[in-house]
Amino acid sequence: MKDLDFLDKLWENTYDEVDMPVFIIERESDWENFNSKFGHKYMPHIFETVQLALREELLVVPVFKVLFVNTEKCITVICKRNNFDEALSRCIKYFEETEEFEKCQTALNMIENEG
Repeated sequence: MKDLDFLDKLWENTYDEVDMPVFIIERESDWENFNSKFGHKYMPHIFETVQLALREELLVVPVFKVLFVNTEKCITVICKRNNFDEALSRCIKYFEETEEFEKCQTALNMIENEG
């Protein structure tokens, strides 16, 4: 999905030991509607996760899982360091829409400090 193209998806059972949000959708074909259904829940989490990754100097950070009910398959969505700026830019757009301007500024500062 274009809205999440800065994130990578893993079909293996990686990061099973990591505590992260799990979003449940009916079938894989519903993935296209994932952003409109869950964007308000995962964008703040992406922000917090990237913030943690920068603080801890991580190269890859797991963000959330998506469970497809009809197949019982699960994907882990991760963000790699080379995509942190893009992730933060998308978070800024979200925070502008939700009028969370302090978080916008924090994300801008993280991008500037990364560069």
